[in-house]
Amino acid sequence: MALSPLAIDQLDAEAWERAKREIEQADSATGDAVLACAYPDGGRGAYEAAKATYIVNDHAANFERARVILQPKQLEFAAAARSCDLPNGPNEIGFGGARGPGKSFVVFAQAALDDCQRFPGLKVLYLRKIGKKAKEQLEDLIRAVLRHTGAEYVNSEVRFPNKSKIVIGHFNTEKEALNYAGLEYDLIIIEETTQLSEKAYKALRLSLRTSKPGWRPRLYNTTNPLGPGHLWYKKRFVDNERKRSRGESYEDKRRFIFATVEDNRVLIALNPEYLAQLEDLTGAPLRAYRYGDWDISAGAYFTTWDYDTHVIDPIDEIPDNWDVWLSMDYGFNHWNVVQLHAQDGDGVIYTVDEIMHRKTPVETIAADIHALLARYGLAADDLPGVLA
Repeated sequence: MALSPLAIDQLDAEAWERAKREIEQADSATGDAVLACAYPDGGRGAYEAAKATYIVNDHAANFERARVILQPKQLEFAAAARSCDLPNGPNEIGFGGARGPGKSFVVFAQAALDDCQRFPGLKVLYLRKIGKKAKEQLEDLIRAVLRHTGAEYVNSEVRFPNKSKIVIGHFNTEKEALNYAGLEYDLIIIEETTQLSEKAYKALRLSLRTSKPGWRPRLYNTTNPLGPGHLWYKKRFVDNERKRSRGESYEDKRRFIFATVEDNRVLIALNPEYLAQLEDLTGAPLRAYRYGDWDISAGAYFTTWDYDTHVIDPIDEIPDNWDVWLSMDYGFNHWNVVQLHAQDGDGVIYTVDEIMHRKTPVETIAADIHALLARYGLAADDLPGVLA
């Protein structure tokens, strides 16, 4: 519940004090209920512990001042967003996976309650897919996040007292999304990012520029698996985050937060039927929207592929008693792929390594194959042959 400045002016002092007390009592009851849902095993103590794990005091205060309670995965996103302030921090933060983890809420809350409050005059583009349902969801989102901020929502802009603003942009086609490219924004938020091509995404990123001292331009995005941009998004964000978690070389300017509906305990507590709706899906949509499975793509050959099952730590040395061979899919204009395989005594087959070339002379490929084998103490004569 919130009162507009005009309504406030029309109340006499006594009525206004009475109204404030009623609002505070209602919000306190609502906040306690949300806290109990979000942290059912520990209540406020669990919430305080989660805050201490992810964010600093002034960051938490900005959310709590607006009476917003974040759940653990949302706190993890907020911490990643704040890390963009650091000179060597990231500048692209993705939040994706299954439907329902509270992605839209936290990216909007981070921009509105923290970023826009810390840097007066910040200009934010919030870009999302258009539609009647999306419009209603956006209005609900703005109302939920901003009811205690003094912000105004006028003519598709959220305006704050300190002159910061969030421009609400909509697109139905990629061409419409590109209408926002070329303008200047301090922060860009893109919802349903896999609805865009990588080319369009990069074009929008070029609009990130700033004249605000201390602020580093950045982009937050949310999405689910599937969609036209599934493959490029997975490579840019999901695979990169997997490399980071494994301690491999990765692009440190990007972070990705994975979440599922289980990470939104408030939603499950208040709308238990939503989980059943997700589980009623079948095939690729079930894996994508219920479980946030980035290794599924409609029409993909390996429909049973699962990252956690089929990817292991790198094999640095191949035991002498394992069978070893190469496979090759030849190409010149298309990719030429060579893979090194090994089979242990239990019959388990491992793809140990691979090299890829495109528009490359055969002599260069042959030299690289010898180098690949040498990394594992092997020579061509040690192999029974090459499968092609």
